[in-house]
Amino acid sequence: YRASAHVQVPTLLLYGARDQVVPQDAVGDIAEVMRASHVALTIACYPDGWHMLTQDLQRYTVWEDMAAWILDSNADLPSGASKSLVMCPSLESR
Repeated sequence: YRASAHVQVPTLLLYGARDQVVPQDAVGDIAEVMRASHVALTIACYPDGWHMLTQDLQRYTVWEDMAAWILDSNADLPSGASKSLVMCPSLESR
């Protein structure tokens, strides 16, 4: 958590709204710290995603988003997961 204030590279933060391991509020706190540090931050919320996003049923969607972000971190993610955080309200700007 403390290290998040020192990140100085574009960052992709992925979260599954059904994650029962990592609390959404904790991820939201990290996002706020990174925003305050003016890091180029892309946040994606997967409404049907669980803790292990790259291994669950929608892993192909997550993989495509990751690949697209690596190619162009400024572009919208193909899934649209970065456009609507309604299922992950703690990740929205506070």
